[in-house]
Amino acid sequence: MMMLKQIEEAKNNKHLLEIYRDLSDVGKFKAGRVLNANEEYTILADISADGLYDGFSLILTENIFQINKNTRYLKNLEILYEAKKQNHFRYDVENEDLIQGFFEVAKKQEFVVIVEISEEATIQGLVKSIEDDIVVLSALTNDGVLDGETYVKKEDITCIVCDNQEANCLKILYSKISKE
Repeated sequence: MMMLKQIEEAKNNKHLLEIYRDLSDVGKFKAGRVLNANEEYTILADISADGLYDGFSLILTENIFQINKNTRYLKNLEILYEAKKQNHFRYDVENEDLIQGFFEVAKKQEFVVIVEISEEATIQGLVKSIEDDIVVLSALTNDGVLDGETYVKKEDITCIVCDNQEANCLKILYSKISKE
């Protein structure tokens, strides 16, 4: 049974949530606001543990096994987020196909994306193109160097994050290297 009803309610009420999706590490969760959701995917505005903007993520809705709201942790996070004058710009995914729309926004904004495949491997890079069921990334090494192209089937993607701390570090390294 999916928690789409609870996710939709949190989206409409702009509640912060703790979202758990990794059964192999039940202590690990994402904190943030739901921006969009359907039976396939959920898009979140992520907030880091210290109350800072931490980009956006798209996760498989069916992988969500627990949702917490109104916890002390989230209340404190909200206080920190507001006190630090953080805000997320509008991540407008106008496409009904949320994964397609997520990649379109990331490409337009030139965000580095970190793509998780089948909950096993991750690939990082810039979105080069989106072709039907395949996303083409200009792959980046961990030190921001371009490393060829990677083709990924959308159906194998379990999570995408962009504009978070890790992706931004890669983007800074990439920008510096590509200017040299």
